[in-house]
Amino acid sequence: MPESTPSTDADIPQITELLDTHYDLPHVRLDRLPIGQGAINYRATTGDRTVFVKRYPPGTDMARRTTPSP
Repeated sequence: MPESTPSTDADIPQITELLDTHYDLPHVRLDRLPIGQGAINYRATTGDRTVFVKRYPPGTDMARRTTPSP
């Protein structure tokens, strides 16, 4: 996995709360990954679990991002 840096994004508290309440990932450490286009990517680590988290900026057309091309 690419090198990461500890995240200082203002949205971190909301992201960690969402991961705890909706995905049962408490006490997550988020490290921002220097990869991707059009989204901010993180490595979320808690205990012995590591997951990939993608945060899209406000206003992103999620229907368009998830609809397969013809």
